Amino acid sequence: MQKFGIGQGATRVEDKRLTTGQGRYIDDINLEGQARAVFLRSPHAHAKIVAIDTEAALSLPGVLGIYTVADLKADGIGDVPCLAPVKNQDESSCVMPPRPALAAGRVRHVGDAVAMIVAETAMQAQERRLKAFMYERLYYHPDQKQTAERASDVIAALFAAYTEDAGALPESWRVSLPEREPERSRHIADFIAGMTDRFAIDQYARIHGRVPEGLRNV
Repeated sequence: MQKFGIGQGATRVEDKRLTTGQGRYIDDINLEGQARAVFLRSPHAHAKIVAIDTEAALSLPGVLGIYTVADLKADGIGDVPCLAPVKNQDESSCVMPPRPALAAGRVRHVGDAVAMIVAETAMQAQERRLKAFMYERLYYHPDQKQTAERASDVIAALFAAYTEDAGALPESWRVSLPEREPERSRHIADFIAGMTDRFAIDQYARIHGRVPEGLRNV
């Protein structure tokens, strides 16, 4: 039998020191002149990075540097390598897409690292202030705010269309549409809430005969 295998029990050896307060963590290490790195992570599951403006944030007291994927590329730092490649059934190599250490162009999951902030101290209030600034710059760019407003208009238009004509709903949702309010409106709202961006745009185009302005490439 191999030394380690899937489902094989493993004896825990670290519990005693952790449960008796003898564990040592990164925050337990304090060296003279040390700095602290904080990662700005995406609150979105999938979003395009419109802009990252670090100039004003760099002027905040205690901030030593803010680094993005552009800085990694400038220093010749490559992507995170796959340490466990596998073969396909036909023995061909598996697809290994690039995985940059910091998001490039868009974020693809909640928690995706967008930037690394290096500061002199671990002041939590400072971190919150800096992160709030970065989020405002990153996720509330004028172009993105305009897109969000247009998306809200699409949702409102779909709700009005389905309310006025229940026949516009797919049959699976139409047959279970309640007759009375507020259950009827809640049913329609639930249907819209489950839409992907693309499906919502397609539904809008089907009902109104055109793609909503400014959302053609979503």
